[in-house]
Amino acid sequence: MTGKWGVVLLLLLTSGIASAQGVGEVRKQAESSLLITGEVEIDQAGHLSHMTIDQREALPPGVVKLVETASSSWAFKPVVVDGRAMRAKGPMTLRVVARMLGEDRYQVQIRGATFGSDEAKPDEVVTSVKMGPPKYPEVAFRLGVVGTVYLLVRVGRDGKVEDVMAEQTNLGVVAREREMNAFRGMLERASIASARKWMFALPKSGPEANEEHWVVRVPVNYRIGVAKSKYGTWESYIPGPRAIVPWADRGQMLAGADAMSDGSLYQLGTGLQLLTPLGPG
Repeated sequence: MTGKWGVVLLLLLTSGIASAQGVGEVRKQAESSLLITGEVEIDQAGHLSHMTIDQREALPPGVVKLVETASSSWAFKPVVVDGRAMRAKGPMTLRVVARMLGEDRYQVQIRGATFGSDEAKPDEVVTSVKMGPPKYPEVAFRLGVVGTVYLLVRVGRDGKVEDVMAEQTNLGVVAREREMNAFRGMLERASIASARKWMFALPKSGPEANEEHWVVRVPVNYRIGVAKSKYGTWESYIPGPRAIVPWADRGQMLAGADAMSDGSLYQLGTGLQLLTPLGPG
């Protein structure tokens, strides 16, 4: 891929944080991504019959072509209602990621996806009741540390949080690896402390109603004087390592990844289930 993708890798080099040792290697990990939303429709066999991409004109043409090409081979688990396979549709969110390979050269791929289902009723999935935002860690705020923490939250049958772990933390600053780990720790601890006080409404009907617990993914964003990114805009960051969460299904974890928008909540294992790879690469 080339610079025609319109990717601009603008990392926030925080004054007073970065030092020469180790910064160059950290910077090589940089990637940019954008979220694409839309809708998919599948037939009785689970084959994709139609896909709609929101605001196509706001997206780089190369990215639109990438999604359309990749989706041509998608196949989903058939939706069965009362023993009959049904046509179905649902909302789609994709995370497209670009990584610089060299001067004016990029690798672009669909990294993650979540698919909802219009068949699901509101009382068949976990929904939020109280989700207070975390307090910005003072040291992180003073140093200008920004980023996103992706939490996995295990919800018990009383609607309270049984356990919570940070699945991944992406940072919009560059520093030595040791400092990057410290910054991730600051944001993760604040996020987890807040999440332990959250409350959820549980499924009252449907296939998930009798589970012992439920796992939901929630992104927690830390920004300083920056509004929510405009749709179709690339965001640059240093991706954090993916954690192994022992009480979450690994296959379901990988399926969703970080394909979520601000303020959203996704219950693992729900929605339309993609059976084929998102795309090459």
